[in-house]
Amino acid sequence: MDAPRNDVSTEPPRFAPDAGGKTWTFASPAEANMDPAPLLQADEDIQKRFPKMRCFLVAKDGALVFERYYGGADASTRLDLRSATKSATAAVAACAGALGDDGGEKPPTLEALFPELLPRAASEDVRATTTRQLLAMTSGLHWKTGKRLGEAFVPRLHRSRHWVRFALRLPVDPETRGAFVYRSVDSHLLSAAVTAATGRPASDVAQEAIFGPLGIAPPPWEADPQGVTVGHIGLALTGRDLAKLGWLHATGGVWEGRRILPPDYVRLAFTPLGEGLPAFGRYGGHWWIARAATGEAVRCALGHGGQLVFVVPERRLAAVFAADPKVSRWKHPLSLFERYVLAADPDGPGAASPPPS
Repeated sequence: MDAPRNDVSTEPPRFAPDAGGKTWTFASPAEANMDPAPLLQADEDIQKRFPKMRCFLVAKDGALVFERYYGGADASTRLDLRSATKSATAAVAACAGALGDDGGEKPPTLEALFPELLPRAASEDVRATTTRQLLAMTSGLHWKTGKRLGEAFVPRLHRSRHWVRFALRLPVDPETRGAFVYRSVDSHLLSAAVTAATGRPASDVAQEAIFGPLGIAPPPWEADPQGVTVGHIGLALTGRDLAKLGWLHATGGVWEGRRILPPDYVRLAFTPLGEGLPAFGRYGGHWWIARAATGEAVRCALGHGGQLVFVVPERRLAAVFAADPKVSRWKHPLSLFERYVLAADPDGPGAASPPPS
């Protein structure tokens, strides 16, 4: 398939007024003013061409309007998100106040967060690295990543006795400082920042601040040898859980009229902060941002094997595709989202109005 285009606008997302005010419910596509035919065609296409797919769900206007499972999975099956975990980690960091805010609170630095763990020989660049740089993956910490997101140093991180110390010992490469490099160690440091800020694992903060309010039962989420919640992988959620997270982001962080995520965080996460990679799009705040054939910016939480949460807040739309991650090669489901989900939705580009100031 064609690679997602990363020539997307740098404009922030537009959230529909009161998009999060409705009660989460179930509805037919027709009840949500969607055409069911393209969604049924997507179901057929998945069964023919995506043998590793495990679920496909669509949420529109606060309702789950389409839901299919494959390969023995069902609504109770928890799916390994792989790197889509990163998007959840970012949301938890925002809720924990670990990212600063647009009201003047500066994001904390590694020196402020980890004074006892930073090596004495750490450079000023390492010490001054902020959580906002971790969020955008522009820290400059020494790392090697291929064009298909293969990371040479991840096995070393996982073999180390102390993952946070391992990360803090990495030097900063001046040539990549401020430039996007896909770097899982940045995500793990974000999770560690949550613990440094709150004294609690990110998984506990997630349950209290996000998962609990969304009605998500405590999910499995792996931890490193020191008990720090793994920031880059290790979270498992059901398809419905993922649909809820997608809809929460589509509303700008509001769930059934209640503010869950800081509004400045969602705008930051959904705005391109780095160049990204041609095969996946530009990079925001731990979300990918690709341009669909319609010209729209599509925000994506993405994990190896085909774990995708697509969000188009301007359409009040979210969709989930999740597959078996134990594969070396996989098909990106963006073509399914473009060809069928967007085609089923009448609310095209520019349909939603920006919220009142």
